[in-house]
Amino acid sequence: MKDNQYKFQKPDSTKQDSPVKQDPFNDPRLALLENISNIVGANLDVKKLLFLILDAAAPVINAEASSLLLVSSDRKKLYFEAATGPKCDEVRHFEVDMGSGIAGWVAENGQPLLVADVHKDKRWSKTVSDAVAFEARSIACAPMKHENEVIGVMQMVNKADKKPFDERDLALLSAYTKVAAVVISRTKSFQNITRENIGLKKALSPKGRIVGESESLTKVINNALKSARTDSTVLITGESGTGKELFARLLHDNGKRCKGPFIVVNCAAIPENLIESEFFGHEKGSFTGALSRQLGKFELADGGTLFLDEIGDMPIGLQVKLLRVLEESEIQRVGGQEPLKIDVRVISATNRDLKESIAAGQFRKDLYYRLNVVNLHLPPLRERKEDIPLLLEFLINKYNKELHKNFVDISNEALSCLIAHEWKGNIRELQNLIDRIITLEDGPTILPEHLPSELRNCDLKMESEAGMSGDLKEALTVFKKDFINKTLESVDGNKTKAAKILNVQRSYLSRMVKELGIE
Repeated sequence: MKDNQYKFQKPDSTKQDSPVKQDPFNDPRLALLENISNIVGANLDVKKLLFLILDAAAPVINAEASSLLLVSSDRKKLYFEAATGPKCDEVRHFEVDMGSGIAGWVAENGQPLLVADVHKDKRWSKTVSDAVAFEARSIACAPMKHENEVIGVMQMVNKADKKPFDERDLALLSAYTKVAAVVISRTKSFQNITRENIGLKKALSPKGRIVGESESLTKVINNALKSARTDSTVLITGESGTGKELFARLLHDNGKRCKGPFIVVNCAAIPENLIESEFFGHEKGSFTGALSRQLGKFELADGGTLFLDEIGDMPIGLQVKLLRVLEESEIQRVGGQEPLKIDVRVISATNRDLKESIAAGQFRKDLYYRLNVVNLHLPPLRERKEDIPLLLEFLINKYNKELHKNFVDISNEALSCLIAHEWKGNIRELQNLIDRIITLEDGPTILPEHLPSELRNCDLKMESEAGMSGDLKEALTVFKKDFINKTLESVDGNKTKAAKILNVQRSYLSRMVKELGIE
């Protein structure tokens, strides 16, 4: 259990299967009632709530592993949203088609299902269990419903005592999922899950999160959609913060591998002494600390897409092995004796100039050409500033919902400053700025004084810089001065009234009057 705040009652395994007649009020399975009451009284976000609901049931039913899957809004897939057991982290990378496997069958039919031996049931799909190297024997699975519609399923895998699940286990699980579904559906944030799939892995389509209509961005999106239909390797280049992972997901979700896993690896974040094991996996005992067999990222991505972010930071020694994998479509685990065939599409990304890295001897030329069959270069934000208003609308709505704020727009003056800014951190920098403003300020309008000092009045600062006083800048200054003058004259010099007409703060108007030399 990851959170000590909630203490769940564990079953007494010595009593559970005893043939001796028990006092029904001492049935250890009644611990579920106490567990669910603890959850109901907790003020939790959806992710934590789902984990606690699952974690409460697994020990009472004596399950070795368990998972909670939610149905996507298009009702085509189920996503692993919470899991317990030895492979809980690995299974969260996967998705299941509606109707596929035990969980998919239960979600599609809305009926609980008991499978005493998975190998004797034709509905069983071993795709996930094989990928995470976990042997499933017996499964009990029950649907969670809201307003008579299946919103997810809860699945128990293998009893810890090695016996198969029985009808008593399934009955208890079915009763529990009914209560759990009510608890989930009554949380405010669950409405966001069903409407927008917030809280689901990969639930928001990447295409929906690539915001902009500029010609340069549209061209890259169109090229990405064309490339998605193929298995060609793709190299995504661009400055930090331009959205390279979003484009990688766009390629995956719109290609023939969309039903397979999408595995992300940050090549710069893995310690060099572990990087080979992370990519190719290792066998038990292959090195100190290798206590069990571990699948690598290539095996986890089999049948899907492996996204290698920051590929320019990959050690030169591993580059040789990556090239061999790309050419031969097979890997060998650390400590393994036999090569393993894999079927993976590789998409890579970097903010470095790999040609410079090649010249410096830091990146292999042959690997570069193997990765760069298709190149998608993402334009920096300063080259598509016409997208800034759309991005602002998206970000303001996003953080309003997350932070329960009421910002509705941005003043023209503040917008002008944001458009004039160079955005060296690109969309990530803009996102962080809006997050900070909505967190710290009160709405309903983003004003110039909400901006950092280096962004305020940036148009005037640019005018004063050497070599930057062209005709357009001079015309802008003249226009502002004349516009403010006429507004002040219309209210007899009352700055408070003028600021209200101009939709700016009085302090900002006073500063503009001083900087423009208005008398």
